[in-house]
Amino acid sequence: KASSEQLLIEAIDYYYNLKSVQWGRTGSHAEAYMKRRGFFPKALNLCKAKFTYNDFYPIVFPMFDMGEFKGYVCRTTSKRIEKKRKYLYNEGFSRINTLVGDYNYKRVIIVEGYMDRLKFLQFGVKNVVAILGWKITQPQVDKLQAMGVKEVISALDNDKCGKEGTKYLGYFFDVKKLYYPPGIKDPGDFNKDSFEEARNKTLKRLGGRA
Repeated sequence: KASSEQLLIEAIDYYYNLKSVQWGRTGSHAEAYMKRRGFFPKALNLCKAKFTYNDFYPIVFPMFDMGEFKGYVCRTTSKRIEKKRKYLYNEGFSRINTLVGDYNYKRVIIVEGYMDRLKFLQFGVKNVVAILGWKITQPQVDKLQAMGVKEVISALDNDKCGKEGTKYLGYFFDVKKLYYPPGIKDPGDFNKDSFEEARNKTLKRLGGRA
């Protein structure tokens, strides 16, 4: 069985040897799918998303933890496949000790999925990390605390698991909840108007502190 180090090397080779993509000019089914989901070409170019050779999971995103490549995640565009599995990670990847994003900030926004973080980036918010699940792990907590993070905004999904995950965050950090407008399940659902509403009402919860 390949070691974790070897599997990471293979993941790096796979992602970086795929063609670079200029989103906004592809005319592809995958780009049309992302557009319907409310993701702009600028955001997809910013995160260096590419196309795979897998028809079932045609879009691949690199995952960086404080700038260090940790693996990649592919997204299906098929509703049928989505019911079984939305995301496909590279072999050997473990979310346990990975935070996708940068967290060298006094306050960090915590989201569940990669696409949730991407939507924040699209609207210019950089201090956001994805934990790739609804419950933060101890190694992820340790990384945030080692960076000096004491206050977090929970933008975990607006459902039962997300609420449980927010409660669990409270054991480790000073937690404020992101305001979700009616009908919004997670940050991936935001459009410009609902994002601004969420941002402004969350700032009020924080006493106006950005």
